Amino acid sequence: MSIDAVTNINVSLVAPFISEDSAEIVMITGRTAVLDVNEVITCATLEDVEDAGFSTSDPEYLAATSLRLQGLLPPTFKIGRLGAQVAQVDTITPAAFADGTYTVTITMPLGATVTYAFVGAGMASVNDVVTGLKNLIDAGTQPIATTGSVATLILTAENAGQAFTVTVATTGSTLALVHTTPNTGYRDLLDDLEAVDAEWYGHYASMDRTKDQAAERAIWFETHTMRRLNLEQSAEADLLAGTDTNIAKLLKTIGYKRTIVLYYSGATDHGMAGVAGDRLSVDLDDHTTTWAHKTITGTAVDVLTTTQQAAIEADGANYYVKVGEAGSFYPGQTPVSGIYIDAVTSADWLHRSLTALHRYRFQQISNQGRKIPPNAKGIGIIENDARGIFERGLTIGHFSSYTPNFPLVLSGARTYTYTVAAVIQGAIHNLTVNVFLEAA
Repeated sequence: MSIDAVTNINVSLVAPFISEDSAEIVMITGRTAVLDVNEVITCATLEDVEDAGFSTSDPEYLAATSLRLQGLLPPTFKIGRLGAQVAQVDTITPAAFADGTYTVTITMPLGATVTYAFVGAGMASVNDVVTGLKNLIDAGTQPIATTGSVATLILTAENAGQAFTVTVATTGSTLALVHTTPNTGYRDLLDDLEAVDAEWYGHYASMDRTKDQAAERAIWFETHTMRRLNLEQSAEADLLAGTDTNIAKLLKTIGYKRTIVLYYSGATDHGMAGVAGDRLSVDLDDHTTTWAHKTITGTAVDVLTTTQQAAIEADGANYYVKVGEAGSFYPGQTPVSGIYIDAVTSADWLHRSLTALHRYRFQQISNQGRKIPPNAKGIGIIENDARGIFERGLTIGHFSSYTPNFPLVLSGARTYTYTVAAVIQGAIHNLTVNVFLEAA
């Protein structure tokens, strides 16, 4: 699998990036009123969590417990309190009641776009337009609540924090659209939290684990400039049946690979936090790992049929069942077909390593009162650094091969561009043994 199949590695000398020290830190988010909103604490033990004021029944504490029970432990983890989610409200007001078609189109995040068209003829008032559109939207399945007054249609998100987009069109009188109350959801809340503390890589939500809230988080992680990993645990029954609207299939359809989904039937369990803490504690500067077959200490195995396991796998999610005498997290994949979690973490390791070394080299040479010249000598400095990173990646198991291209000319004003095609090293997850016995 090429690096391009996972993500493009574009190195910037000025853009923010996850440091090596932050790469093993998991941020556990919640909303328990022990911390102030947007306050973040750093913990090394469960005693630190208790000392902060959390009770042993709080979801943040339970998630931290799962993280600390595993065989591999990160030195520290973080807990952050999020602000409140606010339901979006949009208001639609017809200017008059001329005959014509009045259209409202609503798009949900990661969901379908639905158009509601009311054909008005011989109407007596604008209330006819409002009532006609309200009845159509109410008959649909989108999570939008409607309120119709004499002259105004109000659309409110049924789930606070779930954004939606509305457009209007008409062949009759004008429809005025006003965004009365903006949505405040996970995309906003994670922005606020990151502004306080950006030194973390993995994220686990200890509450708010509905499909819609997971979708809001997935959008943030996939579109954000900082390369992070979002770990989701879901008890959504649709994952067992392969229903088109389950969270994993929605992510798979649009190619999201930074949100990892674990199906687990226990709604109050936090095994995914344990998986995250254990796997992210692996020092990727020393060796690589797969996420498959991790035994989650403290989490009971699920009992799933082979049909249910196949449905979960097909949609790009993971499950936790007994294999032999122990539990196995399996298959260690992202929602994107053929891309496993370790491929994403290897790509992120490469991004961190290249960015840190190239930045260091430019600053080192400048601070010596020198420069990297735009000739073979200067390009050689950059090439040697880059080759060193890729050779290290080969040695410790991130890549199985790489093919570099270092041109001897600049690509623009004071800009040098080189290209490397690398193949991520896979892992053996399954085994087939063929034994042929013959009678003596």
